[in-house]
Formats: sequence, structure tokens, C-alpha cells
Amino acid sequence: MWHGENEMKRVLFVLFTFCVAYASFGSGFAILEQSTRGMGRALGGITADKEDLGALYFNPSATAWLESDELTLGAHFLRVHAVYKDLGSSPSLGTDEGNDMGGWSVIPNFYWGHPIEEGLVFGLGFSATSGTKTSHPRGWIGRYDGILTDIAVVDVNPAISYRLGDDLSIGAGLVFEYAFMKMDSAMDLSALGRRDGKTKIEGDSTSVGFNLGVTYEPLEGTTVGLGYRSRMRHKMDVNVRSHGTRGLEVLGTRSDGTSVLHFPSAATIGIMQKLTERWRAGLDIAYCFQSYMKDIRVKFDDKYMGRPKDSEMKIRMGWKNSWRISLGTEYDLTERLTLRGGFTWDQSPVTNRYRNVQLPDADRYWLSVGLGCRITEKWTLDLAWTHIFFPNVSLNQAGGGNDKTAMLRGKASGNSNTVSVALSCRF
Repeated sequence: MWHGENEMKRVLFVLFTFCVAYASFGSGFAILEQSTRGMGRALGGITADKEDLGALYFNPSATAWLESDELTLGAHFLRVHAVYKDLGSSPSLGTDEGNDMGGWSVIPNFYWGHPIEEGLVFGLGFSATSGTKTSHPRGWIGRYDGILTDIAVVDVNPAISYRLGDDLSIGAGLVFEYAFMKMDSAMDLSALGRRDGKTKIEGDSTSVGFNLGVTYEPLEGTTVGLGYRSRMRHKMDVNVRSHGTRGLEVLGTRSDGTSVLHFPSAATIGIMQKLTERWRAGLDIAYCFQSYMKDIRVKFDDKYMGRPKDSEMKIRMGWKNSWRISLGTEYDLTERLTLRGGFTWDQSPVTNRYRNVQLPDADRYWLSVGLGCRITEKWTLDLAWTHIFFPNVSLNQAGGGNDKTAMLRGKASGNSNTVSVALSCRF
């Protein structure tokens, strides 16, 4: 017979997936596509870029040199390709290896800068900071862990920057964040003589954090930026609904729970260096504080399987702190055209022991090119293309069905491509 213990573990798995998704593409599936101009350099120098409104996400002090109102509208079209190959999973799980785990995502950005007075600037950023969607056939080998995963995190970031002199500025902002997750997975009803059922898990939450920044020009042509984004605390309400075949609701599979999730903080340092009148280079180094994610705990209410109120389960995460190093350059081909390029190494916080098949995570290697076009004195168009390489990673985890001995064994590989476009106007 189906047991509630499986369902509790499934909820924990979803929350694990959610945290991995939040931390990724900054190692996982978190979204660093905050600036098309910055993406053209693979984020090299973004924390010290005084000309880019998108730098507000990394360093709210960078906008202090803005002399007139500016608006930037951006969109990033992301295609993730990730494939699972089985290497001897338990026969009870079947033989269907599934399909491409990735898919398309559209990531919008909006930035506005408004000088209040000389040296004092109000900035506002709206962006998706995490998001992914993966799907598999209903009968695939890992169906008890997940068929559909849909995650979205959106931030609104008002900020103030102030120039203390010709060469120094400070900035601070608030981060208002909304997070949503949804996951569908198969439910093993073989003990009831039925085909697989289906479980739907949904949750959302809001949180408030902050970001800080300093920008300094120690020498003419050299700009240094420091940025910090705080840890975000989300109290996630989780709702679980499970059904058997033909819509039959299975006894004991309606439940609610809560979990407190702490998403990582990050510190960055960036340098933009003018090499010639037309040529600039940028470096960014980021350190993400993620090692405190030892486990995830979920408390269920007293309606769940007759358990006492505040019954608890946990899943081990075992994350480690991670680095991101970006190097980029740009060259003014003419007064109106700028060419960009860059490379990034992005370390994963997930160790081999705790990697999961639904969202396999690994170190990433970015390769980017970009183009900036000043259409008129007021309008600028930026384009970028980024390819991210994923090395092959091994996977070894429990199968998730009624067979407690069933193991899922395989490897995952893939890549992603992002096409970015942004239109900016100064008025």
C-alpha cells in the first residue's frame, strides 16, 4: 500500500529542487541574466560598470554618475538542453530514459534611473532572479521524483546611490522578492493494483532583503566596484494534492506544510579598466555564501496521515560555498558600434553525493559575445549571445517508488544558449 512517508519525502525533494534552482546558473538555475550589456562580456566588470543600469542588481552605487533619466527594457531568451542517460537503474523503475530535461524560458528585465539632484540618484530594478522549467514523459524512469518542475523568483529592487566626490559613490537598496514553485510527479500505486497516480505540489512566499555597494575610481580609467546581496529568508507554505487513476483521490494524500528556506547571499568585486580610447577590459569575482545549507526541514500539520502537529522531516543538502570568476572586454568599432566578448567559470555549490536527477547541477563555463549599437543620441540597442557548457555528472539516488531498494543510476550532460536583447533610452 502507498505510504505517506513517500509523499513527505517527495515534498522535501521539491524544496531541495527549489533551492538548487535558486542557486543555479550562478551554479544551479538562478538567473544572472540581469544585463544584456553585461552578458556580452560574460558579466566581466559588471559590478564596476557606471554606464549600465543593469549593474544595479550587483552594485546599487554604480548609478550615481547618471546625469539624466534613463530607462532600460531587456529580455533574455534561454534554452537549456539537459539529457539523462541511464547506467543500470533498478529494473522496477522501467527503461524509459525520458527526454530533454530542459526547455525555453523568457527572462524580462526593467531598470529605471532618476537623478534627484547632482550626485544623488534613485534606481529601480525589476527582474526574474531565478527560474526554470523541466518536463518528462509520464512513464520515464525517474517519474517518482518528478515529471514537471516549474520555478520562478521575481525581485523588485528600489535603490539610492550617492556620489561623495568625483571618484567615490555609495549605494543601498531594498529587495522585495516573490517565489513560486510547482511540481508534478508520479505516485506508485502498484500495491493497490492500480497504475501510477499523480502528485501536485505547489508553494509560494514573499521575502525582503537588501543590497549594498561602493564604487571607486583610484586612477583615471580604472573603476572598482564592490557589491553585496543579502541572504533571503522565505517561509514557504507547501500544499500537496495526490490523485489515483481516473481522478480517484487516494486516502491520506492531502497535506499542508511549511518550511523556512534561506537563499544564499553573495559578495562581488568588479574592475573596469580603460586600456585605450576604444578598448576596455573587465573582471568580476563573486563569492556565494551557501555552506549553511546543510539540510531542509519541513513541518506538516495534524491533518497529514494522522501524525501529530509539527511532525518534521528533513533532507540533507550538503552545499558548499562557491566562486564565480568572469573576464570580459569591449571595443568601440566606431562611434556607434561596440563589440563585446567574455568568459566565466561558475562553480556549483552541489556536491556529487547530493546531486539529483531532476535538476542536475555542475560547474558551468560561459562563452559570450555581444554588440552595442547607439541608434541615436538617446536610444541604444544591445544584443548578446551566451553559450554555457555543462560537464558530464554522475547521478545515484533512490528511485522514489514503493520499492525501497530501487536506485536510479545514470549521468547527465547538457548545455544552454541565451539570446539577450535590451533597448535603453535617456531622456
